[in-house]
Amino acid sequence: MASTLTRIVRAGAWSLKWVPVIIVIALSIWAIYVYNVIFLVDIVDSWVFKVFFGVIFNVLAVLFAFSYFMTISCKIASPPEEYMFADELVPELRAATTIEELNNTLKNFATEAGVRVKTYDHHGNIRFCKHCQIIKPDRACHCSLCNRCVLKYDHHCVWVNNCVHYANYKAFILFLLYGVLWCLWGSATSLPTIIDVLRYAAHRAPIQVVAMFFAAGVFGVSMAILLFFHIYLIAKNLTTIESARPPILETGPNSKAFNLGCAQNFVQVFGTNPWLWPFPVFSSLGNGHHFPKTRTLQERYALLPCDDIQGCSSSDETDDLTSTEPYLNV
Repeated sequence: MASTLTRIVRAGAWSLKWVPVIIVIALSIWAIYVYNVIFLVDIVDSWVFKVFFGVIFNVLAVLFAFSYFMTISCKIASPPEEYMFADELVPELRAATTIEELNNTLKNFATEAGVRVKTYDHHGNIRFCKHCQIIKPDRACHCSLCNRCVLKYDHHCVWVNNCVHYANYKAFILFLLYGVLWCLWGSATSLPTIIDVLRYAAHRAPIQVVAMFFAAGVFGVSMAILLFFHIYLIAKNLTTIESARPPILETGPNSKAFNLGCAQNFVQVFGTNPWLWPFPVFSSLGNGHHFPKTRTLQERYALLPCDDIQGCSSSDETDDLTSTEPYLNV
């Protein structure tokens, strides 16, 4: 009975996670219907404007839907196996009763496994996930909703029911961009109709067109604010978490650790092929766990010996190593 109830609760929680996605899809389908069937057919008189408005609106709708689908459907990129502990190291981890003992065990493992990590937690130790029992790659964080560590973790977005991270960050940015353009185009082309409604009391427009205009305005402004924020993050080569808690390197927090300049920062996310930039297909550079650092930092900040590749990341609040009791339950 208890197991059945647990399965029902889990199924309900899983279903609730998709409610925001269903809302976005339903509103998008409704907007496409209102614009094409009601606005263009019943209100716009000129066939030239019907075609012109309709083509641009529907192209933006397709690009928006494609980007949204790619953001949602992207498989979460988790740390590779070399960051995971072998079974023979579990007794050592279990026996660690102090921060120093645990950190020494982590350093020994990282050195023997050839794991390249360049960042500290806020205690000055190697970043370790006690949930996944792995050393966190640079810029990776543990997502409590997905219950796993995620490469170059930005945030978990309920509107896409997925983590926004290394593998789908480009698609997420394009989702915001095309969403803003789509809403802007729908609002701008229907604005004369709304003005006529406000100016002439006798003029009536279908209520759904008026509702679409205001809905497009609200969602457009909301997405534009988020888009401009992420454009700033791309320009600075930061994640949302790193913008609040700068990566911690050998000499302390450094928000410019990955800043290679706006052009190179953009290329890291969108890739080197300009033909792929407008499309939500993966073209980002790197592998998600090694990141080039600012030239002036290449020889200064090092936690473990490695080549030129270095990265850094913020740490989770759940990873505090403050207990004197055995840190791991393994």
